[in-house]
Amino acid sequence: MSACPLSLPPFSARLRPVSHAVRLALLSGLLLAGSVQAAQEATASGAALEPTQRYELAAGPLGRTVSEVAAAAGIALSFDPALTQGQHSPALSGSFTPQMALQRLLAGSGLVMVQTSAGRYTLQQRPVPAAATVEGETTLSEVRVQAQAVRDAATEGSGSYAAQGITLGKTVQGLRETAQSISVVTRQRMEDQNLTTVEDALRSVTGISAVSQGEGTAVFYSRGYTMNAQYDGVPAGRQIINGYKQLDTAVYDRIEVLRGPAGLLQGSGEPGGTVNLVRKGPLDQLQASVMLSAGSWNNHRSELDITGPLNEVGSLRGRMVLAAEDRDFHYRSAHNRQQLAYGTLDWDLTPSTMLSLTATHQKSKLTGRSAGLPTYADGSFLDVSRSASVGADWQRWEYPITELAAELTHKLGDDWRAKVSLRKRRTNFDSAYLESTAPLDPVSQTTDFSGRKTNWPVENQDIDMNISGPFELLGRQHRLTLGFNRSKVDIQGGYAWSYFSGMDLFNPSIAASDLAEGKPTFAERETQSGVYGSLQLKLADPLTLVVGGRMSRFLIDSQSIGDTSWSDYSKAHNEFTPYGGLIWDINDQVSAYMSYADIFVPQGDKDVNGQRLQPRVGWQTEAGIKAELMDRKLQASLAVFRMRDKNRSVTDPDGSHVCDTWNGACYVAAGLVQSQGIEGEINGKLASNWNLSAGYTYNTTKYLKDGNASNVGQPLLTYIPKHIFRLSTQYAFAPQDFGGLLQGWSVGGGISAQSRMYTQSSGVDIRQGGFATANLRVGYRFNRHLSAALSLNNLFDRRYVETLGTTASRNYFGTPRNVSLVLRASY
Repeated sequence: MSACPLSLPPFSARLRPVSHAVRLALLSGLLLAGSVQAAQEATASGAALEPTQRYELAAGPLGRTVSEVAAAAGIALSFDPALTQGQHSPALSGSFTPQMALQRLLAGSGLVMVQTSAGRYTLQQRPVPAAATVEGETTLSEVRVQAQAVRDAATEGSGSYAAQGITLGKTVQGLRETAQSISVVTRQRMEDQNLTTVEDALRSVTGISAVSQGEGTAVFYSRGYTMNAQYDGVPAGRQIINGYKQLDTAVYDRIEVLRGPAGLLQGSGEPGGTVNLVRKGPLDQLQASVMLSAGSWNNHRSELDITGPLNEVGSLRGRMVLAAEDRDFHYRSAHNRQQLAYGTLDWDLTPSTMLSLTATHQKSKLTGRSAGLPTYADGSFLDVSRSASVGADWQRWEYPITELAAELTHKLGDDWRAKVSLRKRRTNFDSAYLESTAPLDPVSQTTDFSGRKTNWPVENQDIDMNISGPFELLGRQHRLTLGFNRSKVDIQGGYAWSYFSGMDLFNPSIAASDLAEGKPTFAERETQSGVYGSLQLKLADPLTLVVGGRMSRFLIDSQSIGDTSWSDYSKAHNEFTPYGGLIWDINDQVSAYMSYADIFVPQGDKDVNGQRLQPRVGWQTEAGIKAELMDRKLQASLAVFRMRDKNRSVTDPDGSHVCDTWNGACYVAAGLVQSQGIEGEINGKLASNWNLSAGYTYNTTKYLKDGNASNVGQPLLTYIPKHIFRLSTQYAFAPQDFGGLLQGWSVGGGISAQSRMYTQSSGVDIRQGGFATANLRVGYRFNRHLSAALSLNNLFDRRYVETLGTTASRNYFGTPRNVSLVLRASY
């Protein structure tokens, strides 16, 4: 291990928006390359250029003082409170770098600060140095702060847009240890960009497109396909990330996103990728924070977060998060009220065993819900204000979520670990709303409506058990992971439709009592289970082979309410999903990789013989390069991929075949689709007070085979743009900038740009051209406890349609220019 000084390099930056996604990506790549080089040169110049600040600290409890200094400097420091118990820090007065200040505070305490991973530190007892005798005198050998190559996936307190690890693969791994494209939305990025919903957070991720559903939910796409979900590394069934309300991001430490198939981790599921939502855990130090915000359209929000040890020895730790939101929207009549309560406990049953318990409840009620606008019959958008809303004021969407989770982790020794995770989540969406069902008549300004009342309870039960650890073979260390997981989803669905014609689009004379009552009419169960394993073999010092596989069972069955028998809709047994990857560490900072992953998606359609179609299968190959620069504070990646998806259900071309379906059609497994593209991104710190995240995606999809010959060669999804570019940055002025005039101030912003998209409906095209939006943020830190930030979103008030629907409905305008003010206090 080598000495690791806590260097905080200076920086310079310039951000210039452009209008086209590709040009913007190329220009930003050049700017970033130059900035990275300059920042690395600054780091090499040593501590002489490290910014200093003025300290006037009275003597006080050592633990509290060093924690406050570290937090103010953006240094993530955690330690056992017992180490500092009864110790006091000396008074500190003068201008020092954060490193110098912490060294002076720790002087004489017998403690040293040790780096556990880039940007994260702990306190340890100073090692007893070897003694040397020189002419009868005893001298102590030099004591140096050492860096340990230990990954910590938690992002809270890191102050960075770069995550030092992920937990998608059951163990903590670095991003270079995974042979697929991965992005992480860190806690710091959520706070800087005010990303309070999962939808907002995923919209900021490289390569992810969100198709809004209008009630605070969305369907997420990556590489042309929808995505799957995990919660704290435990797979959830039913693609619950899509179209279902999610918890407020106040409970999450980070959001990990793997792009491409994840059959090894997930089992059956669409090959777009997997989203892992990772909760905040209790900390071993007392800490509290409050957030208050106010913004356009009466958007008011508050958060309270308290964590720390609950007993004297720190073996029991807890955390409580409360969040409340009360807001209107840019479209008429809509109002949302949401409350969340989250509590979690970590209990060290023994030095090797920890039990974690979590309970969460969130209640949301959205009124005046809009199902989006129709178009005219020719597919052109309505020339109306973006505040226009379809339907009536009585429309509502209620969505309570209750979640309980338990996790038991046991260290077996020699870095082996066993873990069991249980999770139960219950949701119920109860709604009543209107939706237009025809294009708007330009003369009468009327259309037809359908009204729907829905009651739809859903319960998820998930379990994951795994064991992992290293072993020695042929003089090298390898790692093995074995596990089993099971997910079950129970649904009782019920809804009723009512139809109305010739109604005013914006003021239909329809009362809530005119809608038929929606009651549960059917039940559906989805059960998936499987055993999995992965092996990381160190073939040579720079070369790692990753192999793995999963054997899965899958079943969806259903029944009508009142029936006693269940009928199978889709099933598969003993389906094996292999995975393979090769990682070459070019040097300590850069790795190249290639990987292969299988696709497995059961289908419910039947052929002319009444047999279920074979599952959709396919593969993805991916190759890329990943880099961790500037002591792992800055991460960059570039990947190319190709995916084939075959056995897709298509209509039987033999028109004489008639089946027992709603339209009499039969189906055959004959479709073949290809998705391919390139992704590149950069995340992290260009300097100690400059964060940046940027990503570009180019993705094309097309039918290679289909039952409809006219589809061959055409895109699979036209409402997902080919080009997507996103950039966000945050810069805090250092004391030496402009003679200290701007000390305490920070400035940031972002750009989101994409190419055109279109969809076909009723024989016409609905089109949205390429567009870009920009955001601006200005912040001020009053002291180490209090800060404020003002954000201006959609800076140039760009008018665009965010989600394309049909000529009848589901076309949503993007949010107009808006402002928000956030006040944060932490102790």
